[in-house]
Amino acid sequence: MSEKDITTKSHHPMKTITIVFIWIFALYAALLIVKNHEKPQPPSTPSRPALEPVKHKGVCKSPECITLAHQLHNWRDVSVDPCQNFFKAVCGKYNEHSLLNHAHLHRNTKLVANVIKEHLHKDLSSSSKSENAMKIFFDKCEATNRMNLTQVDLNEKQEILKMIKQVGSWPMLNKSWNESEFDLNGKNGVIKKIKQIYSAPISKFDVNVSNMTTTDTEELEKDIVEILKVNNVLFDLKSIQEDVRSIAKLANDIAELHSLVMNIFPLAALRVYVRNHYDKENLELASEMVEEIRENLIETFMQSTWLHETTRMRAIRKAELMKKVIGYPPEFEVPGALDNFFESVTFSDTESYFTTYNKALKLLQEQYSDYHSGFLSIAPDIRYVSSGAHYRPWENSLTMQIPLIDDPYFDSTYPEYARIASIGEVIGHEMGHGFDTTGRKRDENGEKYDWWTPEDSAEYDRKTQCLIDQYNNYDDPDFGKNLNGSKTVAEMAADLIGISVSLKTYNKVDFSKEPSIFGFEDEKPDKLFFHITALNWCRARDTTPLATQLTLDHPTSSFRVNGVFSNMKSFAEAFNCPVGSPMNPKKKCELF
Repeated sequence: MSEKDITTKSHHPMKTITIVFIWIFALYAALLIVKNHEKPQPPSTPSRPALEPVKHKGVCKSPECITLAHQLHNWRDVSVDPCQNFFKAVCGKYNEHSLLNHAHLHRNTKLVANVIKEHLHKDLSSSSKSENAMKIFFDKCEATNRMNLTQVDLNEKQEILKMIKQVGSWPMLNKSWNESEFDLNGKNGVIKKIKQIYSAPISKFDVNVSNMTTTDTEELEKDIVEILKVNNVLFDLKSIQEDVRSIAKLANDIAELHSLVMNIFPLAALRVYVRNHYDKENLELASEMVEEIRENLIETFMQSTWLHETTRMRAIRKAELMKKVIGYPPEFEVPGALDNFFESVTFSDTESYFTTYNKALKLLQEQYSDYHSGFLSIAPDIRYVSSGAHYRPWENSLTMQIPLIDDPYFDSTYPEYARIASIGEVIGHEMGHGFDTTGRKRDENGEKYDWWTPEDSAEYDRKTQCLIDQYNNYDDPDFGKNLNGSKTVAEMAADLIGISVSLKTYNKVDFSKEPSIFGFEDEKPDKLFFHITALNWCRARDTTPLATQLTLDHPTSSFRVNGVFSNMKSFAEAFNCPVGSPMNPKKKCELF
């Protein structure tokens, strides 16, 4: 036997043992993989943003982004610990940079109103029937406001008497009135129409009409006195004569005049602003965001640990079928599209204010009819040039108004995460109203229907009671511990839903593809979310009387930051707040 053979044979057992061990290890590893694969996997949830700053794609330097950076930097009070009072930490110096005495979220309402006012005062001709109608109405209001009050009274009385004669005269004002000649059935239709457009009470009719009627003034006054007595109305004839003036009294204050115009012609006012001052690119981005928020609301229901399947599926269906109106309907972009809804009434600058006003109300009612018939896509009873969004429970519909989807809240130049952080909570809040303490009692069609299992309904009430207790015990900087959670529970529930689904949406953004905010390049994404969201509620000291505050459905601005955010575990994690601190209480409220 050679040396080579001896060496080979002596190593053979070791090689065999090694191979056996390799096979055993491979088999064990395979078994582990199979075993782990067979385990039920928890539903996937989006990962939270990295706690460390992310590397952004440049810096956003648009004027709108610079404005946002200014607000983030200059409104905050760095001397305040965010774990103690986040509202003050973010908004502590707001009053040094703003003249507004209400929440920042309502800033654009005044700005847009000023734009509309400026347009109304311009001597411009327009081919738009809607704009011309609004302008004629405004000019008539202004002209009437400058008229001698005696002449205004006279004109008004003549118009009212003319209207009364359409019905067939009034025995109190006409001694020759003949009951047998009065066709009640034939006049009912006329009365109904008049009632719709003019319903001033009898106590508002001036008794000084002797030059217009054949009835003795003294006798007329006596009749009116008797009517008022029968109706148990306390009155003073002298005050009636002093107080009763023309309808144009509504426009005595110039601010009320512009407000009246925008309330009666909301669609025309909307058209003026959008066509002349609005970045329409925002509309598509806002519509996309609504769908993203909707998806995350549905995901919230899917991941709920306490909803029974029947309740869960009904909630998902309601969210899926929720209608949306985003700012300005695209069909209004077609020339003449909006004007079609102004064709039935012709306004003339030679007519009296009373006639013009009645025509405007008649037009408004016809637009209501068009809306409910499906011909008009947006309701004519909403002031679309005010900042905000709202949910109509009887329609299961969400409306976002133009001033909300405009800078400084929303802009096409913002990074995606900034747009979400800025108004995502507002969108989620309004959608959340479909599932608040009253909205949850209506189905996907807006009909009143209890689609909750008894167990789920009881659990929901238990969870909202937590919010009530939290608000009752909240020490507000302006009102102390004097607040009523039962009054505001629906809004607080919507707030909690809104912030939760907004954060879900925010966490799915790829921050590496988005530019940073100037001065906040190294800010952690989760901190930035809460910082931007809180800006909406910044306001100076609230001087609302406590008695008034207790009648309001909305909680205070301070609570909408401190109270709502303190229920979020993600907030405590982002700012590393100790357990038991004001912004990280041991007991937290949650819904779904």
